[in-house]
Amino acid sequence: MCRSTVYSIDLDTRWIKQLIRSGRLIEMEEYVDHVVEQITDILETCSVDYLRSTPATVHALINRRPELMARLSGVYLGGTQLTADAYRRFSEAMPGGIIATTYGNTLGCANGIPSPDGGATLPYVPNFPQITMSVVDKTEPSRLVEYGEVGRVRLTVLHEDLFLPNILERDQAIRFRTSEQWPCDGVANVQPLQISSEMPEGLY
Repeated sequence: MCRSTVYSIDLDTRWIKQLIRSGRLIEMEEYVDHVVEQITDILETCSVDYLRSTPATVHALINRRPELMARLSGVYLGGTQLTADAYRRFSEAMPGGIIATTYGNTLGCANGIPSPDGGATLPYVPNFPQITMSVVDKTEPSRLVEYGEVGRVRLTVLHEDLFLPNILERDQAIRFRTSEQWPCDGVANVQPLQISSEMPEGLY
C-alpha cells in the first residue's frame, strides 16, 4: 500500500482576476508572492515528490525558485491555460519529471494523454461514457469542425439520473482524433473561448 501526506495552500484565483481588472498589479504580484511563499515553505522543509497546481502558479515558482522546481518528480496541472511553450518550459525546469494534465470544465474533467509531438499538441479525453466532448463551429454550434480545426467545446453528460445534451462551454479547442484505444473524440490545446478580438479571460 502506498502512503502519502498531502499539503494544501490557499489560492483564490477570483481575487487575482479582480486585482488585474482593477489595475492593481502591484497587489496582484504581492498576492502571487504570498502563494509561492506558501509553496516554497513546504518544499524547503518537507520531502515532496509531486505538486498539483495550475500552470500560472508553476510559472511563478520557476521564476522565483527554480531549484525547488527541479527537485520535483512531477507536476499535475489543471485549468485551461497550459500552452505548448509552458509545457516545454516546465519540462526543462524539471528534467525527467512527469507532467500530468487535466482539463476542468463545468460538469467534469478530461484527462491529459501523451502528446504526440513533444508538447506542441496537448490532448485530453473525457470521462467516457458519462461525458463526451465535441468541438463545434463557434457561430454554428450544431456543426462539428474537422479534425485539427479549432472550435467551441460542447459537452454531453449522461448519468443514470441526469442527461444534459449539447452544453456549450466557455472554452475553445482543437478537435483531436484519438487512437482506437478511445471510443470518442478528444480535444487539444484548450483555451478560453475567443469569439471577438478582445483578450479572453481564463480562470487559471
